[in-house]
Amino acid sequence: MASVVQLRRSSVPGHKPDTPDLAMGEVVVNTHDGKLFFKVNDGTDAIVEVQAVPASPVDYRSIAAEATSFRDYGSIA
Repeated sequence: MASVVQLRRSSVPGHKPDTPDLAMGEVVVNTHDGKLFFKVNDGTDAIVEVQAVPASPVDYRSIAAEATSFRDYGSIA
């Protein structure tokens, strides 16, 4: 049976962990802000913040125009 792994998390807007709050390499998530945080040490403890960037809308017309410019060089045997 599969196990569910849940990260420590907060749903408080703007909440960020402090260095004493995390173990080295521990990952936590703020579910309201959509940010991940983890602790690193390159001589000094620090919290790294990771935030997803929403993808921009895809213009399918430009993809189709680019696709028509490909050449067929045959198959690789």
